[in-house]
Amino acid sequence: MSEQITYKQLQALTTVLEKRITRHAEAIRQETRFLGEEARDTQRTAEQIAAKGVDILTVAETQDLARIMQGLADGLTAYAAAGDTTARQAKAVYDANHTSHNGIQEQIQRSPVGRDIYNLDRTFLEQQ
Repeated sequence: MSEQITYKQLQALTTVLEKRITRHAEAIRQETRFLGEEARDTQRTAEQIAAKGVDILTVAETQDLARIMQGLADGLTAYAAAGDTTARQAKAVYDANHTSHNGIQEQIQRSPVGRDIYNLDRTFLEQQ
């Protein structure tokens, strides 16, 4: 059996979801920038140790590490972009819910029903 959710609950949940996803995507972007900088530094280190005549295997391993780090940074960039897409979709759910149900909510708030008629549960109307 599915759980029923009210208009206000859906609005609150989608707002929280959008903000949380956006915040996490930004945190991933910050870490990605740091990782990209580290990858460039590692590549420079590989070039410097090669110029100093360090053995070729060590240079190759350092270059491989730099490539792996850059690949990881590129993957994280794509992941953060997917987070942005998800946040936009949560916003679209919020907007669609607002468009389809907000008129009902406004009518409930303006309606004298519930104030003039006794034994009418206003929360029942808000849930419908």
